[in-house]
Formats: sequence, structure tokens, C-alpha cells
Amino acid sequence: PILDFTPVSFSEDLVPAAPLNLPPVVPGSLGHIYQGHGYQGGFDLYTWMEAPGSLEMEVTGGLIPHFRDRGNIRLRLFSPREVTLEPVAADDSVPPDGERRQVVLATPYDGLHRLELRDGGDASRLVWPETWPMALPCSPEARRPPVRGIWSLYFYVPKGTDTVAGYMSHASGRLVDAAGETVLDFADIETPGYFSVPAPEGWDGQLWRVDRAQGHLILMTVPPYLARSEKELLLPREVVEADAASPNADAAAQP
Repeated sequence: PILDFTPVSFSEDLVPAAPLNLPPVVPGSLGHIYQGHGYQGGFDLYTWMEAPGSLEMEVTGGLIPHFRDRGNIRLRLFSPREVTLEPVAADDSVPPDGERRQVVLATPYDGLHRLELRDGGDASRLVWPETWPMALPCSPEARRPPVRGIWSLYFYVPKGTDTVAGYMSHASGRLVDAAGETVLDFADIETPGYFSVPAPEGWDGQLWRVDRAQGHLILMTVPPYLARSEKELLLPREVVEADAASPNADAAAQP
């Protein structure tokens, strides 16, 4: 298709969004990932460690009983500081039996980490600690984020952005700007399909929300990372450094 926008590339060198002093938001939701539906196949997410230590989470495998012959859940934790490119921690202990188990992954590094979860298609569930950094990649190249059912998550619109554009697979939910205004109802576009909306003046440099969506979202003109809140959000380093240094960075508009 001929796009009416120009895609923008961003790095995968992610850092916390805290220097942007974003206004607090009502935490979003990953939909049914915690309510029995889980995620089938696998996903990646990014997190941030303030210091070397352990990352604790709860994992359930085998949510589809007749697929429970496909092996244990495979968790891998990667750090870009590991020169061997091997995972800094791994766990294959969670069987596909529908029982929740605690997993602890330890890392000798601080900073950015990528968590990779894979299952045999039997569907798995991850319970992630609230407020712990978690950015879900939603670029064209990324695996589908671990959201199921109706979900609501935030993304950041960098300063100077004039168009918010991407792709949505399902005609449900809406795109909400930092003022709390609906700028696009996904039921109004041909889905699956591409969309683009202008970024109103004054509402760049802010969090926007995808509200009560059900589909697979791809962001193509803003950093392709989703989060439940400003506290959990990680963004490309170049975006955080540029926008934190820009005038009035501390005087963010209030929605």
C-alpha cells in the first residue's frame, strides 16, 4: 500500500523515561494476560535494572490442556553488556501443567535487559510486578506484544512529532491524545490497515493512550514501545536525551 506518512526509525538502546517528568497517568492494562488467556508462542519485553540483582516473576505454562506435550516454558534474560551475546540468566523449570510458579532470574549487570519467553504454543501467562519497568516492543519487526483481550497501554509522542501513524489489526478501541481527546476510533478505519493522525500542537512530548483495543498495534512514527504507565516506560536513549534537554521540558502540559 501507499502510505500517507513517512516511517521513523528509533534505536533499541532504551532508558527510563523518568528524565522527561511526564505527568502521572492511571495505569493501563495488558488485557487478559493475567486472566487465564495468557500468550501463545512467546514474546519479548524490555526491563531496566537499577543495580545488578534478581528479577522475580510468576509464570504459568500449559494453559491449553491438549497442548501440554510441547515442553517447558523457556525464559532467557539478555543484557547488551554481555559481550558473548549469550543470556545472562535462563530458566526452563516451568512445566506446561497450568500451575503458577515463581521464577527468579539473576543478572550481574545493571541497565537495560531483554526478557524472552517461548512456549510450545500451549499458551503461557506471565505475572509482572507492577511499577517494575516494562516496555513492550511494537515495531514492524517485533514479535506481537503479550496482550490478549481488551487492553489499554501508553506510548510516547516525542517533541516535534507532527503525525502519529501505524497499523492496527482489529477494528476496536481508540487512540487518545494527551489531552484525553479521542483522535481516532479504530472502528472508523479499514482493518487490518494503516492509520495516521496529526499530533495537535502542544500534545507532543506527552504520553498518548491506546484505549480498550483488541488488536495488534504497530507504531511507525513514534517510539514503538508500549507500557502500563509513565513509571514503567522505557524509551530510546536519543529521544529521552533530546526531549529532556529541550525548552520547557519540566513544564509538561497536563491532560
